[in-house]
Amino acid sequence: MRAVCRMFARWWIRFCLRMFSLKIAKTGRYRCLSFFEKLLNLRNMKQIETGLSREDVTVVREEDLATTHKSGSLEVYATPAMVAFMEETCCKLLEPYMDEGETTVGIAMDVKHTKATLIGMYVHCKATLLAVEGRKFVFEIETRDDLTPIGSARHERFLVQKEPFMEKALKNKSHCNGL
Repeated sequence: MRAVCRMFARWWIRFCLRMFSLKIAKTGRYRCLSFFEKLLNLRNMKQIETGLSREDVTVVREEDLATTHKSGSLEVYATPAMVAFMEETCCKLLEPYMDEGETTVGIAMDVKHTKATLIGMYVHCKATLLAVEGRKFVFEIETRDDLTPIGSARHERFLVQKEPFMEKALKNKSHCNGL
């Protein structure tokens, strides 16, 4: 029985080293990560704690209006502009914790835009990190003008390696161009 366990352990280690090796683009060498480190991305997650928050401020400009985004016929702050500002705030919150070659991509956004904001008004966006689930980050986001709340969201982002992510996207593009 012990021999079988040892054989399985050796096989498992070899399997993990083959399956979860990352090619380092600049050097061309391979760096091996353990199965759980790769799966859960523990090297970064230890540094990022829930409760972190960031607040950014912007001014509503003409390019932020619903008429410009074609998301409405009134000259008020567009929901797509608010969503982009929310995502930008979350990205900036996580940016200091990313290793070289890493970034995050948005995977879900549940947004409510509850009040109109006019051109020239300030918009404040506060993003708070609620949870870290492996490589997934969950945020609660609040936006307000100088007086009252104008929107809220629950947003999820996922940690990815830039190079393999873009390679996959370009591969998908080449398949689509053949249609």
